[in-house]
Amino acid sequence: MKPSTPAIVKARVLLYRASPFYSGNDDYNDFLDWDGKPFFPQDDAATTKAKWGDAVKAVNEALTLCEANGVEMYHFEKRMLPDDVEDAKENPVNMQILYDLRMVICDQWNKEMIWANSNAVAGDDDLGSDGNMFIPSDYGFVGLINTINACRQVLGATCKVLERYYTKNGLPIDEDYSFNRNTMYDLTVTPDSVTSPDEYKEMRGILQSGTVSRVCVMLRCILFQSSAWQIYT
Repeated sequence: MKPSTPAIVKARVLLYRASPFYSGNDDYNDFLDWDGKPFFPQDDAATTKAKWGDAVKAVNEALTLCEANGVEMYHFEKRMLPDDVEDAKENPVNMQILYDLRMVICDQWNKEMIWANSNAVAGDDDLGSDGNMFIPSDYGFVGLINTINACRQVLGATCKVLERYYTKNGLPIDEDYSFNRNTMYDLTVTPDSVTSPDEYKEMRGILQSGTVSRVCVMLRCILFQSSAWQIYT
């Protein structure tokens, strides 16, 4: 545990405390404890504002401690996978974002890691095996473990979870009038660099299946049907 960990936990708790879910949430005004008091404080606007002030102060204190102890946002600086090198040359900005988001959970003991589990996983009964998906056996990865033990395919996100990710404009899909919900699950084919070099150029190297109009962070968290994901270790 790094010295900044308690401050980070405090900041997160205070953020939750000030959020609309916990502060002034009248959807739960009848959810009471044994003493007849609400579990969710029915705060007025002034009280909620004060709680946000406490949260901001705690976040700034946590950031200061993180920086003093060498903790900072992750930025991928290693060699990209060979299959991605050409795509990165054509689409450097989005490919860098994708690698930053994907590898932050794969690159061991990186600078963004605050509180990690250092226990080694033995056997094939870990959570990762439940979430892993089969990929085509002829895809070309050396040392590919493509068995039912390593890829159980029993754990995945629902469509309801998928719909919570924001659009590329930083808005919920219900609030972005440029987003077409009627076609959100349609397959999107990104043309190749020979026949259509400019169309969807900003998406080159990023596997897509009806997600072109969504935030890049969605691509590190959601595994969609028929996609192939790479990991760098």
